[in-house]
Amino acid sequence: MVHLFQAFIKTVESTTNGAKVSQNSRTAIRTRIKANVNNTGTVFIGGQDVLTNGYPLVAGESEDDIFLPILDEIFYYGDTLGDKLHILIYEDPHVHAIRKQIFAKYGQEY
Repeated sequence: MVHLFQAFIKTVESTTNGAKVSQNSRTAIRTRIKANVNNTGTVFIGGQDVLTNGYPLVAGESEDDIFLPILDEIFYYGDTLGDKLHILIYEDPHVHAIRKQIFAKYGQEY
């Protein structure tokens, strides 16, 4: 079975609105999110209510082993423009392909 690691960086572009960590519904097995060590503020991660119930990450702090199967359900925002989050995901492309087939079967976009 093939598994893939993917890494990317998200930058805080608004201090008043949350944004999705990923715009597509990648099927992750495990996710790690780390605040950049040079951040000067706090970055919050969470669900759609991240503005009111976000989990704070200060510079260099990380949240490991997030078992959330769909990345577009993770939101973030920060109190300092330009602060960054590093995201590392371990993805199973076979699970992704199966989910895509299921969505197509029911006429939904994946």
